[in-house]
Amino acid sequence: MSLLAIETTGPVCSAVLRLEDGRLFRRKGTEGLRHLTSLIPMVEGVLAEAGLPARDLECIAVSAGPGSFTGIRIGVATARALAQTLGIPVIKVPTLEAFVYLREREEGQPPDIVCPVFDARRGQMYAGAYALEENGRIMTLVPGAAWDPVDFLASLEASMAAYARYRRHRARGEDAPPAPGICFMGDGVPVFKDALGIPGAQFFPEAVQDAEAVLSWALDFGRPERYDALLPIYMRKAEAQRKLDEKSSQGAASAPNLPLREAGEEDVLGISVVEQLSFGEPWLEKSIRDDLELDYSDYVVCERDGVVLGYAGLHRIGEEGDITNIAVHPAVRRKGIGTAVLAELIRRAEAAGVKDFSLEVRVSDKGAAAMYEKAGFLGEGHRKSYYPTDDGAREDALIMWRRGSGKKAEYIIV
Repeated sequence: MSLLAIETTGPVCSAVLRLEDGRLFRRKGTEGLRHLTSLIPMVEGVLAEAGLPARDLECIAVSAGPGSFTGIRIGVATARALAQTLGIPVIKVPTLEAFVYLREREEGQPPDIVCPVFDARRGQMYAGAYALEENGRIMTLVPGAAWDPVDFLASLEASMAAYARYRRHRARGEDAPPAPGICFMGDGVPVFKDALGIPGAQFFPEAVQDAEAVLSWALDFGRPERYDALLPIYMRKAEAQRKLDEKSSQGAASAPNLPLREAGEEDVLGISVVEQLSFGEPWLEKSIRDDLELDYSDYVVCERDGVVLGYAGLHRIGEEGDITNIAVHPAVRRKGIGTAVLAELIRRAEAAGVKDFSLEVRVSDKGAAAMYEKAGFLGEGHRKSYYPTDDGAREDALIMWRRGSGKKAEYIIV
């Protein structure tokens, strides 16, 4: 289809038109921060050069953030207005993920991990970490957010370790893969380079947002939707709104906002990523999809901006519920997500008539066992050699029950 991609979140405004035959027509600003006056002439320019009437345009892709608040609003508002006027769909492109298509290549091989870093001011960075898999999918290693540099580095190191384990498990029987390479890209690199202490990392501060990267992401992953579904990805409140909220709250503490909901088909890939980064023998994507479709299967996810941060799954068998899996993305662990998805899963199951819950946990995972104990679970037995370990051995599972029915255990499972 004919697809127009626009980028206004960074220092340079750009637009690219792709026709059905694959030809590209480009415009890029030469002056920074003139997006409001430059964007529409750029759009008109690529359409005129291609000889395509605006009425024949079929879809618009727009970089939706994070980035400059003003730039995001200009791009999103323009895309919405054009799509509404022309009666065509839009594709919302996460700016950070699009940087995967700007990665530096050496001898035809890109770095395994791409980390876009923007200066968000006030000592924060807009940043994320992404790996382009062999199947062409993007694996989110650190969810895009407004990060404190120290917290981002800790999350990145945890996710890199999990990603390295995942690559080793996937390469069983073959030569061990090398340690994943990593590059940092974007205007935040000069500001935060000293804080990004990853050995062997590459740095590309000259890489900036570009409409061709937006186009590539849209072609590979875009889901066209109505113009009125297109909303900005700010990741942080504007300064005026932040000050208003601080004044309204008068310093009162509030619980972290964890968006919990029932999982759906659109969450399968995200759940699969968390599985792969969490377990030595992860469920396959097809298995997750098939399990979601079962009448007696329930899943809850914690999801933000399209990224699954954690999930929990359960099978209902009469008044009993077997918790099949619970996992949190390694970049955001120890932030209450596991406790939240477990509590929400139990709440929904109890509303459906479930009274007793069971699960398995590694005997060595004292932290997880403690979390389950706080949720009312008690150990009642073991399963021998249930879990794989990194050295190829097996580890026992502790079986835990939460018995709301008051029913006593009649046997110990070994």
